[in-house]
Amino acid sequence: MRTDFLDVYLSANCEIFISTVLGIDSIPEIFRVPRVLTNYIPIANFGKYGPQDLIIPKQYWIENENRYMPFSEIVASKNALGSCTSSYEYQRAGLKLVENTPDEITLATQELLARKNGTWQVTVEAKTLQDKFWSLYDQLSPPGIKSRVDDHKPIIGTEFLRANPHWTA
Repeated sequence: MRTDFLDVYLSANCEIFISTVLGIDSIPEIFRVPRVLTNYIPIANFGKYGPQDLIIPKQYWIENENRYMPFSEIVASKNALGSCTSSYEYQRAGLKLVENTPDEITLATQELLARKNGTWQVTVEAKTLQDKFWSLYDQLSPPGIKSRVDDHKPIIGTEFLRANPHWTA
């Protein structure tokens, strides 16, 4: 049986919450339940999430060049691709948004569970990947976006960054 009460109860009492950034993911936030946020766009909104949250963004595929768009190009784009909210804006820019794979979602979920349970080993490589991503984000983001994220940066999936070096270049 599905009820509004159960939606709230389960969201508030789960160990972690996995979402595609829909309105219901605000409920676990209220109760400080860590969240895995998959297929995340727009990247300019990372500031809405905190250090207990783990994000894996959608990939931006440049159709006429047959390649993924590096993070630096997304943030620095003149048409503010990091802030687009409609699929039409991405299509107009010649981009196809690529969904996260089941493996990416599984790895992100395993990472957040390990972090929550205190079994996650922060390696030098993992820290370097996070630092590179956030350094690039800070360099390329407009001041209003940067200031929202400074004090409480979410985690970007470590395996996602490892498998997709264009997000740290």
